[in-house]
Amino acid sequence: MPPKKRISHAKSRSGCANCKKRHVKCDEQGPPCANCIARESAATCTFPSRSSDPSTQSLAVIRQSPITSSSSSSATPSETRQYYQVDPQTNATLHLTHQVPISPSLDPPTPFDASPISNRLLELELLHRWTTTSYESLCSIPEDIPTLTLGIPRLGLRYPFLLHGVLAMAALESSITTPSHTAARTYLHASILYYDLASRSFRAHLPRLTTSSELQYSLYMFSALIMALTPGIPLCCRVQGGSLPSWAQDQGDDILAKVVQLFEMQMGMIQVALADLPGFMSSDYGPAMVRASGILQETMRFPLDDDRQRVMVRLAEIVRKNGEPEALCKALIALRVCFIEEKRGLIRGLSLAFPVMAERPYIDEIKRGDHIALYILMHWGVLLDAVGKYTWWATSLGRTLVDDLSEKMMLSSAPEATMLEWWEGIAWVRSQVGLDDLQADTGIPLEDLSL
Repeated sequence: MPPKKRISHAKSRSGCANCKKRHVKCDEQGPPCANCIARESAATCTFPSRSSDPSTQSLAVIRQSPITSSSSSSATPSETRQYYQVDPQTNATLHLTHQVPISPSLDPPTPFDASPISNRLLELELLHRWTTTSYESLCSIPEDIPTLTLGIPRLGLRYPFLLHGVLAMAALESSITTPSHTAARTYLHASILYYDLASRSFRAHLPRLTTSSELQYSLYMFSALIMALTPGIPLCCRVQGGSLPSWAQDQGDDILAKVVQLFEMQMGMIQVALADLPGFMSSDYGPAMVRASGILQETMRFPLDDDRQRVMVRLAEIVRKNGEPEALCKALIALRVCFIEEKRGLIRGLSLAFPVMAERPYIDEIKRGDHIALYILMHWGVLLDAVGKYTWWATSLGRTLVDDLSEKMMLSSAPEATMLEWWEGIAWVRSQVGLDDLQADTGIPLEDLSL
């Protein structure tokens, strides 16, 4: 009698806890797996045998069937999307459900497959976008290109916080360039979740800053991504009509607080670089740093155009009347360099480095509320507005800052506020960013405002 053919059992050896409990075969393509999705138990789909290291977890976007309203045949259909993420503490699957309208004239975005490691299709798309277009908003000089397009993705394979930061940036840019509102909302939520994953892992690596020059370089480049994501995510949330993440809600609408936060991030980046400067300069970013330093040394020898020169003369007179404190004098030097380089255009977006050039004492004066420091910052807002014209994540920041600070300066009780130069400066910055001029605001002749 021939031996009976062995029949394999349908149980899963490495499947999720729910499938093990039900004694059914798990497809192991989660969390959540197909069985848990079908049984509406995705929230409890866990894989006990898998690591809960937050740096290896990724979001999964599962596209559900479109849902239409039963109350009206003409109602706009909507689509329910669930975003799943593994909680590293409990190994439980968290999910958020969000309904967004589907444009009848546009096809909904292609569904992204979930997998135990990542959303392979989504991440492949975003990584391609980063290396072809998204990196450009962080590129200052040609030497940055190989670092951004080759170096960062390669390091991202070793340091997931850097890879997640890149994916967050690419997803965020995708959210404002895709014509489909449905796809835009999907990209935006993906960006926020990638940002959260990256931030947790980034903080965990900071204590090990000096253990490796490669890690130091990766932390520095991630800090640059955070500089863009911090203002970019709230901006895109407002554009898409979505709710702000909790960290953005804490900021409120105080533009000065947001700018100070960006300044502190800049100073943090410098601390990362200085932790091991020789090692940092020997990294892939070293050639770009050397080139930028050489350009800056040349910049100091170039003159200002007549308009900017008049601006700097006014500022110097105001600072002179204030006693010429060192912090403010250094800020004027930094502002002058930024004005010159804005005209030359050899270092794109150099004015974003203004707080680093002005140094810590000036930032402290801003935080203290010194009116002369804020008056100088108001002029830097003109440069920030210019950056926002070619850097999408800085759009409107400069104009908003000028609007806010110019109103404060009009009400200033500082002795310098009685000077004609004070009011000429306010009128100039407002005109530079497209705000109505000062005389139209007040109805008072400019020469009378110093009385």
